[in-house]
Amino acid sequence: MDFFHELQQESKYKSLKIYHATNGGEVELKVPGHHYFADGYFVQIVDEVTREHHIVEFLGDMFHGNLEKFVISKKTKILLTQDQMNKSPYFAKKKKNGMQKTYRDLYIETYERLENIFQTEKYHVHFIWESDWKFYLYRKKSGEFEFVSDYLHDYNQDTLIQAIQKLNNLLDH
Repeated sequence: MDFFHELQQESKYKSLKIYHATNGGEVELKVPGHHYFADGYFVQIVDEVTREHHIVEFLGDMFHGNLEKFVISKKTKILLTQDQMNKSPYFAKKKKNGMQKTYRDLYIETYERLENIFQTEKYHVHFIWESDWKFYLYRKKSGEFEFVSDYLHDYNQDTLIQAIQKLNNLLDH
């Protein structure tokens, strides 16, 4: 079962249409200095004048460096590009183009991206890790009734701080 299909089914009760790869396409985000496409996007009508724009990101554990699943220092098969090293203060420290990323690199890159989107103050940012999605499916198959939206994490001003603290705690051990 597809995450966005499940979220779309649930959102029908709230009269929301979620745009994603198989439903209208991914939406391009206007973020200064960056070119992003949102995995999922919807607009929530708050009142007659207010519209809230929401971004939903599905974070694959391997491709986004879920530190609960992978050793932070282990190298991946994903390579750094020159553009990444030029735009990111963290990746600028890497010595040569084409250097393999570690899971730590992917984790930092993911949170930099979420922070860039959040900082525009145009979007409410939500995300779910692949492992949380799989856990939801396991619970659903077991007969537990839950909403997939209960597994979404809301990105806010404290999220980046918590991510850095988590990374530092892992480095200290």
